[in-house]
Amino acid sequence: MTQPTPAAAAPSLRALVVAPHPDDAELGCPALIEATEADILVLCGSSPERVAEAKNAAQSLSRGALRILRYQDGSLQPTQDLIRSLDALLPGYDIVAGPPQLDSHQDHRATAQALRSAVRRSATTLLEYETPSTLAEWAPTAYLPIDAGHVERWTASAREHVSQSGASYFDVEYRLSRARVHGYAVGHDNAEAYRVVRTDARLLLGTEERTWSPVRTPVVRPRVAR
Repeated sequence: MTQPTPAAAAPSLRALVVAPHPDDAELGCPALIEATEADILVLCGSSPERVAEAKNAAQSLSRGALRILRYQDGSLQPTQDLIRSLDALLPGYDIVAGPPQLDSHQDHRATAQALRSAVRRSATTLLEYETPSTLAEWAPTAYLPIDAGHVERWTASAREHVSQSGASYFDVEYRLSRARVHGYAVGHDNAEAYRVVRTDARLLLGTEERTWSPVRTPVVRPRVAR
């Protein structure tokens, strides 16, 4: 299998990663965060301890901004209040990534549903990233090739969330096993998986304003068997 070089994205692309909880961004899409220098939005930021952990983890991944909302963990619902909060923050982003709707965690499902409503009138590309609670029927449609060194480093970044350190999904072998499975789907040793909910075709085809190619894009489309 081929070994990818570190991911790089067109500098004009702006990305926002929406994380229901302080550790979801680092667990779900660290490659996308690094490739695009994405901003991160944490929704459930009511715990000072977890907010401090999120700041430490984000600094090691991206030069983008970290924004914290103060919803309570476990309380998220796709209400008008949440949709309006997201809608106010989304303008100007080419890519928005959030957790999947096919997820056993209620906060993840609520965030996914609210994001669909918030982007309904924009040209924003909406992606779902994989979480430890993603259901088995979730099927990725796009992949970002990475290497084992990236996985190990990103796992170390995720471990800044010390209060959650007992969870098995912080284990580097767990992260590597998932990356190997996804990499196999696209002919690479390792990959990060996404599901494309909707996209602006200009990002796929390229225009004078935006360049989107397999070499520079943060998302690589899967190969089609012939």
